[in-house]
Amino acid sequence: MISSFLNSVGKTLRIKGYSYKTEQTYLYWIKFYIRFHNLTHPKHLGPTHVKAFLEFLTLNRKVPASTQSLALNAIVFVYRHVLKIELGNIAEYQKSNKLKQWWCRVKSTRRQRSFDTQRFGVSIATSC
Repeated sequence: MISSFLNSVGKTLRIKGYSYKTEQTYLYWIKFYIRFHNLTHPKHLGPTHVKAFLEFLTLNRKVPASTQSLALNAIVFVYRHVLKIELGNIAEYQKSNKLKQWWCRVKSTRRQRSFDTQRFGVSIATSC
């Protein structure tokens, strides 16, 4: 059964013209946030709780930066548009570095291909 709070979040998302898929995704992250804090209503939680949740996602769930940003956007939406509470500066949380790790692998692969091309005159990766 969906709570009146989550109903109001869904209604606000629809009024603001968000897509159905975005509504479902935001509701998922908002429910996850509430469950993470032992079913405490978000109006009783603050910036430190948001930071704790985001760091949990990064350190324990090992989510990529895009997922962490999506969860943050959902939570900020609730505070700003539903509860009418400004969270203030929450920029000091542990950000996911999965994108950074992926980019380092891509750069290292490119470097290897460049080395292969210079050394052998052909990229080994493309000659397969």
